[in-house]
Amino acid sequence: MELKKLRNELEEKSRLIHSNELVMQLEEEKKRAEEDKKKAIHALEHASMQYLQEREEKKKLEVNKFYD
Repeated sequence: MELKKLRNELEEKSRLIHSNELVMQLEEEKKRAEEDKKKAIHALEHASMQYLQEREEKKKLEVNKFYD
């Protein structure tokens, strides 16, 4: 009877260890996904600012052509 109890405890601990490993793996994947999201947002913001600057420069050139 004691041996069966010990086996059950060992199985439960093994399951807990496996569950903890899965949780840690999922947390790491979530962290990487959040970092990737931040990088993507930064890249989009940079591209947007670049586009707006180019648009402003184009407007200035068109205004200058009009007055030349």
